[in-house]
Amino acid sequence: MRTCIGCRRAQAADRLVRLCRQADGTVGIGRHLPGRGAWLCAGDPRCWDHAVRRRAFATAFGVPVPQEAIDDLRRRMVASGYYREARGVEEGGSVMWEDGGPGGPKGGRTPKGH
Repeated sequence: MRTCIGCRRAQAADRLVRLCRQADGTVGIGRHLPGRGAWLCAGDPRCWDHAVRRRAFATAFGVPVPQEAIDDLRRRMVASGYYREARGVEEGGSVMWEDGGPGGPKGGRTPKGH
Protein backbone atom coordinates (compact mmCIF):
# COMPACT_ATOMS: atom_id res chain seq x y z
CA MET A 1 0.00 0.00 0.00
CA ARG A 2 1.14 3.51 -0.88
CA THR A 3 -0.36 6.91 -0.08
CA CYS A 4 -1.29 9.44 -2.77
CA ILE A 5 0.29 12.84 -2.03
CA GLY A 6 -2.83 14.53 -3.42
CA CYS A 7 -5.83 12.87 -1.78
CA ARG A 8 -3.87 11.09 0.98
CA ARG A 9 -5.72 7.79 0.34
CA ALA A 10 -3.76 4.58 0.76
CA GLN A 11 -4.03 2.32 -2.28
CA ALA A 12 -2.24 -0.55 -3.95
CA ALA A 13 0.81 0.58 -5.92
CA ASP A 14 -0.71 -0.62 -9.20
CA ARG A 15 -3.43 2.07 -8.89
CA LEU A 16 -0.88 4.85 -8.38
CA VAL A 17 1.80 6.57 -10.45
CA ARG A 18 5.26 6.92 -8.92
CA LEU A 19 7.12 10.18 -9.40
CA CYS A 20 10.70 10.48 -8.27
CA ARG A 21 13.30 13.16 -7.81
CA GLN A 22 16.37 11.93 -9.59
CA ALA A 23 20.00 12.68 -8.76
CA ASP A 24 20.24 15.35 -11.49
CA GLY A 25 17.30 17.25 -9.95
CA THR A 26 14.72 16.28 -12.57
CA VAL A 27 11.46 14.55 -11.75
CA GLY A 28 10.89 11.20 -13.43
CA ILE A 29 7.78 9.08 -13.91
CA GLY A 30 8.21 5.40 -13.23
CA ARG A 31 7.75 2.75 -10.61
CA HIS A 32 11.34 1.49 -10.72
CA LEU A 33 13.34 4.70 -11.14
CA PRO A 34 15.91 5.44 -8.45
CA GLY A 35 15.44 8.48 -6.25
CA ARG A 36 13.15 9.89 -3.63
CA GLY A 37 9.59 9.04 -4.65
CA ALA A 38 6.04 10.25 -4.32
CA TRP A 39 2.81 8.58 -5.45
CA LEU A 40 -0.29 10.02 -7.17
CA CYS A 41 -3.56 8.30 -8.07
CA ALA A 42 -3.48 7.27 -11.72
CA GLY A 43 -6.37 8.61 -13.75
CA ASP A 44 -7.63 11.06 -11.12
CA PRO A 45 -6.45 14.58 -11.96
CA ARG A 46 -8.07 15.97 -8.82
CA CYS A 47 -5.21 14.36 -6.90
CA TRP A 48 -2.74 16.32 -9.05
CA ASP A 49 -4.61 19.54 -8.30
CA HIS A 50 -4.66 18.80 -4.55
CA ALA A 51 -0.94 18.01 -4.55
CA VAL A 52 -0.10 21.27 -6.33
CA ARG A 53 -2.34 23.32 -4.02
CA ARG A 54 -0.85 21.71 -0.91
CA ARG A 55 2.74 21.99 -2.23
CA ALA A 56 3.01 18.26 -1.63
CA PHE A 57 5.72 17.75 -4.25
CA ALA A 58 8.25 19.79 -2.26
CA THR A 59 7.32 17.94 0.93
CA ALA A 60 7.55 14.52 -0.69
CA PHE A 61 10.83 15.22 -2.48
CA GLY A 62 12.43 17.05 0.43
CA VAL A 63 13.40 20.06 -1.72
CA PRO A 64 11.54 22.98 -3.30
CA VAL A 65 10.14 22.15 -6.73
CA PRO A 66 9.98 25.09 -9.17
CA GLN A 67 6.63 25.78 -10.84
CA GLU A 68 8.24 25.20 -14.25
CA ALA A 69 9.20 21.67 -13.19
CA ILE A 70 5.65 20.98 -11.99
CA ASP A 71 4.21 22.29 -15.27
CA ASP A 72 6.66 20.15 -17.27
CA LEU A 73 5.81 17.09 -15.19
CA ARG A 74 2.09 17.64 -15.80
CA ARG A 75 2.70 17.85 -19.57
CA ARG A 76 4.66 14.60 -19.44
CA MET A 77 1.90 12.93 -17.38
CA VAL A 78 -0.64 13.93 -20.04
CA ALA A 79 1.68 12.82 -22.87
CA SER A 80 2.23 9.46 -21.13
CA GLY A 81 -1.52 8.85 -20.91
CA TYR A 82 -1.90 9.07 -17.14
CA TYR A 83 -4.27 12.04 -17.53
CA ARG A 84 -6.04 13.66 -20.46
CA GLU A 85 -6.60 17.39 -20.28
CA ALA A 86 -9.99 18.77 -21.11
CA ARG A 87 -10.19 21.09 -24.05
CA GLY A 88 -9.90 24.48 -22.33
CA VAL A 89 -12.73 23.93 -19.86
CA GLU A 90 -12.17 26.00 -16.76
CA GLU A 91 -13.88 26.15 -13.41
CA GLY A 92 -12.83 28.39 -10.59
CA GLY A 93 -9.67 29.51 -12.38
CA SER A 94 -8.18 26.06 -12.93
CA VAL A 95 -8.35 23.76 -15.92
CA MET A 96 -10.66 20.82 -15.44
CA TRP A 97 -9.28 17.41 -16.44
CA GLU A 98 -10.88 14.49 -18.18
CA ASP A 99 -10.24 11.16 -16.46
CA GLY A 100 -8.43 8.31 -18.14
CA GLY A 101 -5.03 6.70 -18.48
CA PRO A 102 -3.40 3.57 -17.12
CA GLY A 103 -5.31 3.77 -13.82
CA GLY A 104 -8.61 3.62 -15.67
CA PRO A 105 -11.56 5.96 -15.37
CA LYS A 106 -12.74 6.87 -11.91
CA GLY A 107 -16.42 7.53 -11.67
CA GLY A 108 -16.84 8.27 -15.38
CA ARG A 109 -16.53 12.03 -14.93
CA THR A 110 -16.10 14.23 -17.98
CA PRO A 111 -15.38 17.95 -18.15
CA LYS A 112 -18.28 20.32 -17.74
CA GLY A 113 -19.88 21.37 -20.97
CA HIS A 114 -18.96 18.18 -22.88
